[in-house]
Amino acid sequence: NFSVPAVERLMKVAKVKPAVNEVELHPLLAQRKLVGVCRRYGLLVVAHTSLANGDDKLLKHPKLVQACADAANPQTPQALLTRWSLQRGVPIIIEDEQTLDECMKATTFRLTNAQKVLIDAIEPPPKDGGVRFFHPAFDFTFDDPFLGGVYRPGLDLVPN
Repeated sequence: NFSVPAVERLMKVAKVKPAVNEVELHPLLAQRKLVGVCRRYGLLVVAHTSLANGDDKLLKHPKLVQACADAANPQTPQALLTRWSLQRGVPIIIEDEQTLDECMKATTFRLTNAQKVLIDAIEPPPKDGGVRFFHPAFDFTFDDPFLGGVYRPGLDLVPN
């Protein structure tokens, strides 16, 4: 789950290069620059939360609904979002068994140009930032701040 600066720093110094960067990725958080930087370094990007955890903000977005109704290629939102990722060369992690069948349909068609344009247009302007749908199931903090590794405010780091 590395950002562009983190990937660039890591790839410059790592003796053993990572193979995968798993990040949240969907049309409301397309992360185009990150995908490009990872490709440049030969690092595969894998998308999690690509179906927005079922959130209507993405699944019922007017442009996605319009893309689903394309007369030449009508599809479900799940199938279109899966195909959008696959056509970008970004495999996805399907977290919900109930949508698996719909997502698998994405292997049987390609997006029309009109569908691709509509789905790409969902992305908010960079100054607005993307929308995140993934929220960790736990809120982790150290009970004792001295267990926080290099982030801890340890007195032993203060010179004598």
